[in-house]
Amino acid sequence: MIYHEVVQQSPEWFRMRLGLATASCFDKIITPKTAEPSKSMDDYANSLIGELITGESSEKFQSYWMERGAQMEAEASASYEVITDFTLDRGGFLTDDNMTVGASPDRRVLKLGSVVGGVEIKCPKPETHIANLLRKGEIDPSYKPQVQGQILIGEFEFVDWFSYHPDMPPAHIRTYRDDAYCEKLKRALEAFTGLMDEKISVLTSIGVIIPERPIVQMYRDKLNFEQEDLPNYLMAG
Repeated sequence: MIYHEVVQQSPEWFRMRLGLATASCFDKIITPKTAEPSKSMDDYANSLIGELITGESSEKFQSYWMERGAQMEAEASASYEVITDFTLDRGGFLTDDNMTVGASPDRRVLKLGSVVGGVEIKCPKPETHIANLLRKGEIDPSYKPQVQGQILIGEFEFVDWFSYHPDMPPAHIRTYRDDAYCEKLKRALEAFTGLMDEKISVLTSIGVIIPERPIVQMYRDKLNFEQEDLPNYLMAG
């Protein structure tokens, strides 16, 4: 796992995600309940390849409630820390070692300085928050691929779903790792990466120019920059 320290929703964050399958869309790769291959897999692969070619993210829509949630996230995070006695760190962007899949938990959960989990912070409209309060400790099943995906990629013990509204008690739902589900998800992500590679190979053979994933170049540039700043006796090689 690689942790990329970046501000979420920033231009750099959006660029890092270009061409990568991310946890929020893992339901397009596997079905939430059974973790079987999703019928949306092929279209999702085409969409990600389109991002690589055009350099434009398909994640552009942001509603009023999403903007409001971003504005209230710091307040919600402080409430979470008080309630749980955990410390929160910037979520950034997480990828596997090959940087082919990723996840963006809103925050990482720290216990005595060590990362133990992730948290998804929601600041929804009142009726949605009430529905979250009535869930009796279980997340909406449709979010299972995203939550288990964050656990898998982030190597977390758990992911907390924290719904916050300033005029109501918070809804705090903790999900632990489902080993069987994560194993199916891991195989599905490997198959999806293979599918994208096959499509890219065919497109390249007919003359379509497909750039390298931006995150790979960004990571390489970062490593080179850091090495240049090191004294000679610490330089690799």
